[in-house]
Amino acid sequence: MNINQLKVQRKKLPEEVIINFKDEDFYEIYKIFLEHFFYLIDKSQLNNQISLNELMNDFFVYCKKVLNSTLIFEVNHKRIAKLLNGDNEEERYYDFLNLSSQFESNQNIYENYPVATKLICNKANNIIENYEIILRRFYNDKKELEEIFGLSELKAIKTLGDPHNKGEAVAKLVFENIEIIYKPRDVYIDKAFQELLLWFNEHTRLLNFKLNRVVSKEKYGWIESISHKHCKDNAEIERFYERQGYYLGLFYLLNTTDMHNENIISHGEYPMYIDLETIFHNQSHYNEHTNNANAKAQRIASTSIFSSSILPISITNKRFEKFNFSALSKSQGRVATFEIINSHSDKIKMKNVVKKIVSDDNHLPCYKGEYVEAENYIFNIVEGCRKILNIIYKEQEFLTSVLGPIFNFKGCLIRQVLRPTYFYGRLIDGAHHPQYLKNENDRIQFFKKLYELDQFQLSYKMIDEEIEFLLDDNIPVFYSKNDGTNIMISNTNRDKFYQTSSFATTNDKIKNLNRENIEQHIKFIVGAIDSHGKQNLLSNKSRILLEASFIADDLREKGIISNDNSSITWNSFKFNHYGNLNYETMGIDLYSGLSGMLLFYGQLYIYTKSDKYLETSIQILENIIHEFYVEENNDVSLFNGLSGVLYVMSQLDFILNNKKYNAFIDDLIAKISQLIHKDSQYDLIGGASGTLIALILAYSKTNNPDCLIAARKCYIHLMNNSKIDSFGNIYWTSKTYGVDQENPPGVAHGNTGIALAIFKFFQVAGITENFSIIRKILNFETNILNNLYIDLENPRLENFGWCKGLLSIYYVYTSIKEKISVINEPHFFNEIFSSLENFDYNIEPCLCHGYIGINDMLIQIKSLKPNLNSTSVNKKLNNEVEFHENWWKMQAGTYNRIHGLMTGDVGIGHHLLRLYNDKTPDVLLFSDI
Repeated sequence: MNINQLKVQRKKLPEEVIINFKDEDFYEIYKIFLEHFFYLIDKSQLNNQISLNELMNDFFVYCKKVLNSTLIFEVNHKRIAKLLNGDNEEERYYDFLNLSSQFESNQNIYENYPVATKLICNKANNIIENYEIILRRFYNDKKELEEIFGLSELKAIKTLGDPHNKGEAVAKLVFENIEIIYKPRDVYIDKAFQELLLWFNEHTRLLNFKLNRVVSKEKYGWIESISHKHCKDNAEIERFYERQGYYLGLFYLLNTTDMHNENIISHGEYPMYIDLETIFHNQSHYNEHTNNANAKAQRIASTSIFSSSILPISITNKRFEKFNFSALSKSQGRVATFEIINSHSDKIKMKNVVKKIVSDDNHLPCYKGEYVEAENYIFNIVEGCRKILNIIYKEQEFLTSVLGPIFNFKGCLIRQVLRPTYFYGRLIDGAHHPQYLKNENDRIQFFKKLYELDQFQLSYKMIDEEIEFLLDDNIPVFYSKNDGTNIMISNTNRDKFYQTSSFATTNDKIKNLNRENIEQHIKFIVGAIDSHGKQNLLSNKSRILLEASFIADDLREKGIISNDNSSITWNSFKFNHYGNLNYETMGIDLYSGLSGMLLFYGQLYIYTKSDKYLETSIQILENIIHEFYVEENNDVSLFNGLSGVLYVMSQLDFILNNKKYNAFIDDLIAKISQLIHKDSQYDLIGGASGTLIALILAYSKTNNPDCLIAARKCYIHLMNNSKIDSFGNIYWTSKTYGVDQENPPGVAHGNTGIALAIFKFFQVAGITENFSIIRKILNFETNILNNLYIDLENPRLENFGWCKGLLSIYYVYTSIKEKISVINEPHFFNEIFSSLENFDYNIEPCLCHGYIGINDMLIQIKSLKPNLNSTSVNKKLNNEVEFHENWWKMQAGTYNRIHGLMTGDVGIGHHLLRLYNDKTPDVLLFSDI
């Protein structure tokens, strides 16, 4: 621009503009540019729908971006050289303003820094031209836009984001009833993406995607604006993150990049991605000229699920310190920037500062005024991603055919991000240094550094085009058609830049999708979110549920399913009564058989509402029913026999309330009732006291009088076979293979478990007059325990495990003591928990006699002893989840996998569900009955 034009093409600023800027540093210098800009606005075709204050503010921000550092340099240089007049810092500052803002002065900024003057004046013209283009295109398309969007009166237009091609920028058009976004690029890809989402809405059982209205024109388009909207409840947050899982899977397969937090808006339960120009991004240039392992590895990494930028990944460079810009996390980190000190003085400076990044986080769901990160909804994200990838896997052939929705993308113009926007931004900032604002050639030479940074082997002509963009302070944009291998910028094209087209790559990716590949990327998701988590994993309910689902999914893969798909079972290693390890098909028992599997999968279905867990639950139940009618089983015990089936069905309302199973439940109760008299074990794990637990649970859930009748029968059977010692205390001995044996103390095999069952029966049946029986049973147990030598200074596993340990005994005594007085407690009760904290948990993780069972019991003991410290066992479990993949695979030797509830994988899964929800059935202490 001619400097004389700047001198004459100016118009006095309105008072409202002067008020906004008059207190800014160097205002007198910037006022010349503002007056010129106001002159251009006045002469333009812009109307009152463009806010004058917003126009001026945008322009003023740019002026400062270009010139501030130069003005600070000049004022300090003149101060040091003693070229300024004045008695103090402020007077000398204003003398500088006077010298630098007067055209008559040979020190005026406008002529001494002609490059800066040109940049700012060009910007003024570009802003107005951009708005005129938007208005012209809007009025040309107005009738169509009114039909599609139902527009009312246009109120305002505001530009958004960085300028690109010749200063063109995205803009928001505000109407009384709606807002729409103008994009100065081909938006057909946005339209094709909405068609893809529509296909999923119409042909799958996924949660519906919210569709966005798009009007595609040649070289530009209009898209419905999305507003940030809060969630109404936690269920909406869960659905939001399940949909984020869908997008993760989709964007991975569509080779998408740049889906960071600024490209998404949370609209209630819908994540809405607002910039889709990097779908089908092409990465094949990475190994075009290099055939080695690194190139291959880079290609794999660049096309993985991480490439979309949705997953949390921190970056650290000279400007950003541990900055996380993912779509799933709060915008966090620190940024190196400048702030002005000694304002309005000749000692004004720019000081390096590191500031915390502050963001509105509108990419995250908001509930009750709090933005909610993905960490606590990891299960929903993983399930969402797995669901959509499995659907695509099943529909591979159709989706990649000419009839499928992927074909709609063929030939789309795609933005190729060869260099990130922040890289260009830093180059532009660097070119605002005073040494590059005096002579255009110096500025050109600065940008020619790009020749040295060309890892893509672009042609010089393409880099020259790139430099042309940068010389105007615009961000260069590369494009290619997704069905070709070329790349273009402005009017320059290079053929065969890529090895393959991104459309072909995406189709191959879909065709090659398999179960192993899906699960690998699921692990990537979990690892990324885990590594950025802010809390202990065991404090994260969603993470616990996810870990339980990993166990369930692994076991489903190992299940043996009938030919008609109606039933399922497992082969598993199992210890028999003699301690020998056998490999056998599961029975229907609770301890190591199908009832334990049903309890786990049934509860998992209740918590996740996942159809696959419902299907597995029904398959297990159908197998149990089949075995019940075809196999002779005279064991009525809770853990080893028929009562385990009744117990589990009573815990699962979706089964208990299904009329289909009424007849089976009636037959089951009848058979248990008929067989009670044959019991000679009596204890909770293998005898009638466990049966009593199952019957009173079934009665409390169904009010079936047959359950209560059978429970009374069970109680009478126990009392008829009890014994009385010389102190009048009650106890039992069991018969194992015809030999009368004294029961060891404890809940599983001893009198404590029998006392617990009878106490529960009294409570459900409303019997209070016989509580003295409970006292006599426990007093007998106390005498036995007091006579045992238990070294709590050097504790062993059996001191604490469920089956024979002290924790279960402590719980029973303490919980019953609230109802029954004068129970003599063992003398060592006060020493148990200090000993527990010093215990080495390097033992197997099972419910029956491992640290999982210990942790499970502590859940209930804490309700009686709130100040209990259980950090040691919690730390052990947390470390396993965090650092050891498949840690839950229960082994009885290197290759001997155990699946069952009490000593196997399912027991660990069940404990995780107890940590997820403390209403999960308590199979050790029966606190929920």
